[in-house]
Amino acid sequence: MNNIPIILGPTGSGKTQVADILCRKINGEIISADSRQVYRYLDVGTNKIQTESKQHLINIINPDERFSSGDFFELAVEKIKEIRRNKKIPVVAGGTGLYIKTLIDGGMASLPTADWDLRKKLATLESETLYKKLLEADPLLAEKNKGNTHRLIRALEVYYKTGVPMSRWHAEQKRELSQKFFGRNFFCVGIGMKKDLLIERIKARSAWMVENGIIEETKSVLDMGYPRTSPGFGSIGYSRVFDYLGSKISRADLVEGIFSDTRKYIKRQMTWFKKYPPNIIWIDISDKSVENAATEIVLMLITRK
Repeated sequence: MNNIPIILGPTGSGKTQVADILCRKINGEIISADSRQVYRYLDVGTNKIQTESKQHLINIINPDERFSSGDFFELAVEKIKEIRRNKKIPVVAGGTGLYIKTLIDGGMASLPTADWDLRKKLATLESETLYKKLLEADPLLAEKNKGNTHRLIRALEVYYKTGVPMSRWHAEQKRELSQKFFGRNFFCVGIGMKKDLLIERIKARSAWMVENGIIEETKSVLDMGYPRTSPGFGSIGYSRVFDYLGSKISRADLVEGIFSDTRKYIKRQMTWFKKYPPNIIWIDISDKSVENAATEIVLMLITRK
């Protein structure tokens, strides 16, 4: 089987459970594409679950370390090759859109290094002026990033420094990178459900997190010496716990805050998945089991051989 399944979807949709059952059906192993579950010691807040199938890229760095999409790409490539050497099938599962995009694209585009003097000069210009200048040099990116001053500056910087529009850099490098490791053998399946059902699930999960240890987990990691500013604490929930520990909010407010933040994050996830990756096949599991969803994916994979 040449196709590498990518099981994606919003937080709380059950994608990891589907991936687990899928792996058991096709002799596979899971590669996590979750930017929060890479952190050790932070389990409740990142919703790690036990699976029968082996999971990779879980618990690999400490809370005070940073982990980029480029880091994910390099490790995911290694794991895909390792899993295949062991005569098994890699199954990518997660909801971090940038990780999935980087993997499908074959890596991050290597753009020219920053020219800080040029950036400072460009930063003195109004956003509308930057847009008009970029419209002449790189109309594709100008329209895409209209109103985003930071991106307009970066695109102009690349153009002034190299004479080549940034959109062309992206297109040329994407063509090269997309064939570097696995070609176009990724197969994306989205796990979704009715909005009201998903909301009920994340509401219940928010309460579960508070009842089952996110407060104690936060205290434990702080006691290890990791500061509140650690990247690992950037996961949804921990900032709310800090407020609770500081007596700024009640326990009920803590649950509601986690629920509210998760709901907003899901909205951002779905906005991303509407744009990328293309050609996602969505399976609504509102009225079906994760077992049935996994069986559907198996049949899809068979027909794609």
